[in-house]
Formats: sequence, structure tokens, C-alpha cells
Amino acid sequence: MQIRLIFPLLFTIFLTACGNPPPEKAIIGTWVQANPTSTTQAGVQATTSDTVLTFEKDGDVRLRRQLDLRGAGFPETGVGVDVDLSGQWRMEGDALFQTLENSIVTARTSDQASMEIARQLQDQSGTMSESQKRIIALDREQLMLQDLETGVTDVYRRR
Repeated sequence: MQIRLIFPLLFTIFLTACGNPPPEKAIIGTWVQANPTSTTQAGVQATTSDTVLTFEKDGDVRLRRQLDLRGAGFPETGVGVDVDLSGQWRMEGDALFQTLENSIVTARTSDQASMEIARQLQDQSGTMSESQKRIIALDREQLMLQDLETGVTDVYRRR
């Protein structure tokens, strides 16, 4: 009769052990942005799309995305650039810290306005410091990060 009680107990322990890994391990891998994200500030609309975010075990992080800018000070058709950032990541509790080490910003078209905006964004990226995001959700399929400076929340799906 006691053997009948041991098997369910062992099975429960096994299922508990197979649960979600700790956040530091669960975040490792490649994530893609579920939907484009748009924000408007000072009359400029910034839309990010096709975002791919990769966290490596060794602390390396890479983010690639398209950025489209429209509104005040931009051509009527807007400006599109590709952004490729790399650096280091670390976690403290539910906080994710990312430190930028390298950035490449390129215009998607060869017009003068796009080339100039890409150059300005490239120059600005050199002054960026560590960013901090709050992990809202993290499991095997979904990652939700909220930027603590801007309040913008990005939703990613595991690739």
C-alpha cells in the first residue's frame, strides 16, 4: 500500500523538476518581435519591426531591427534605417541590463535625408549607456520586456 503512494510522489517531483528553467537560462536563445511597435514623441513617430534579439550564454547580446521614422523634420515618405546593436547582458532579479558595445545604423535607401539620419543615429548610439528593462513575462515561448526609461513594452516569441 505504501508503494502506491510513492509513485505519485515521485511523479510529482519529476514534473516539478521539469518546470521552467531559471530566468538566466530561459532567456538564452533567439527571440523575434511579435508585432511592430510604434511610439510618438515630439511629433516624431518611430516604428520598429522585424526585430531579432539574441541572448548568448556567455553574456553577449545582439539586436537587429528596422526603424521607420515619420513626422516633424522628416521627408513626407519618412526615413527607414536598419539597426544592428551588440553588447553584453546581465540579470538582477526581474531586471535585465544591456550594455551597448557596437552599433551599425544604415539607411535602407540612398537618398540624402535617409543617409543623414542614419549618420546622426550612428553618432548618437556612441553616447548610449546601459539600458534597463523589466521582465514582465518569460517562459519557453514568450518574452515581454518593458523599457524603464521609455515605458515601451516589447513582446517577443522564441524562434
